[in-house]
Parts: sequence; structure tokens; C-alpha cells
Amino acid sequence: MVEVMREPMTISELSLRLHRNRSSITKDVGLLERLGLIVSQRQANPGHGIQKLVRSVAPKIEMVATLG
Repeated sequence: MVEVMREPMTISELSLRLHRNRSSITKDVGLLERLGLIVSQRQANPGHGIQKLVRSVAPKIEMVATLG
């Protein structure tokens, strides 16, 4: 989810930008939140109920793999 590294986005915005369905994005967001890589907060979406805004907890994330 490099997209939220640049700027906070809603689930709907991520779905459109990544060309994936909302259900898949919601599952990914849940997993990344449990891992502590992103956070989300609910906010009012005037006239449309509530939306979830997703943002990164760090400006950069590095992954290292050790084989063998």
C-alpha cells in the first residue's frame, strides 16, 4: 500500500486507484493495521455516512529477508 505512504486515503479512493474491490482493500487494511504498518480512523462523509481514512505510520518502510 505504497499509496498511503504519500497521503492518507479512504478505502474507496484506494479501491479506485488500485483497481481492486473494496472488500479486498478492507481485508488488506485490516492485516496491515494488525501488523502496525498503517492506522485508520473513521470520519464523517457528509451526506454519505462514515468513511475510513487510512494513513501510514512511517514515511518509509523497509523489508529485509534473510535466507538460509
